[in-house]
Amino acid sequence: MKILHELNKIKNVVIIGGSGCIGTATCNYFTSLGISVTVIDIVPPENKDLKYIHCDIRNFKKLNEVLSGAEYVYILAAISDANENSNTPLKSMDINIGGINNVLIASRNNKVKRIIFSSTVWVYSECEKQNVNENTALPSNNVKHNYTASKIAGEMLIRSYSNLYNLNYTIMRYGIAYGPKTNSNTAISNFINKALNGESIYINGDGKAYRNFMYITDHARANLSVLHKNAINETINFDGPESVSIKRVAELVKKNINKKIKIKCIDSKPGDYKGKNVSNKKSLNLLGWKPEILFEVGLKKQIEILCQK
Repeated sequence: MKILHELNKIKNVVIIGGSGCIGTATCNYFTSLGISVTVIDIVPPENKDLKYIHCDIRNFKKLNEVLSGAEYVYILAAISDANENSNTPLKSMDINIGGINNVLIASRNNKVKRIIFSSTVWVYSECEKQNVNENTALPSNNVKHNYTASKIAGEMLIRSYSNLYNLNYTIMRYGIAYGPKTNSNTAISNFINKALNGESIYINGDGKAYRNFMYITDHARANLSVLHKNAINETINFDGPESVSIKRVAELVKKNINKKIKIKCIDSKPGDYKGKNVSNKKSLNLLGWKPEILFEVGLKKQIEILCQK
């Protein structure tokens, strides 16, 4: 299902966290289609032609002011690195939960048409079944990582505000992102940097944990698709096209960069996402979205970009 014919109706798109990896890809994609975007972030966007407002989502007073007139508000701002969440829980929860609450109140005050939240497939971490979809019950009493907890809490807050205040929403359960500008602490970025420096690659655990990694341009396409009315008040999965084990990632990085480096396994981290088979049927049926970039293609793109720097 295409929504390009509806773009002339879309005004005042605000992307909170628009300077991050997914935000940058989304801004680039939206502007290429003629959609006007305002970026709210604590870091200026790469594209200096974009309207930019410096604001921390923990600053409710300013956030309430800058969302005046906004129609569609994307909440991409978050501490998304699992290690940073566990190492700095006060800051992380202040942003990942308190910041979302600020956005919701400000959106309600400013009569925003819809808020669009970047959740994650991590919410399925403790589900007993390997095959999961949007109707799979999340065992919230058994959450083992505070990053997972913060995303589930964010989803719950959003649905409660919809129920209490009629604030429309879309919750996007993203696949694990990779590509330009992704956090250097993510497995793929870490492996690439290690290989470029001729250092050994260390895998947490036995390497069998897997992800359906999703290239950031597929996130951007997903972010466009949810502007369609079919996504109103829906929770939708957007995951990558194929399952890839962490060991396989390390092997591909070694193959493409430096065949002499060693791959070593170390202790696994508590609460780490082991991987689930996340269904994309709903995103395909409702919005016509499916991932396009196969992992090896996207990995080579990321390596080429990093090697150019």
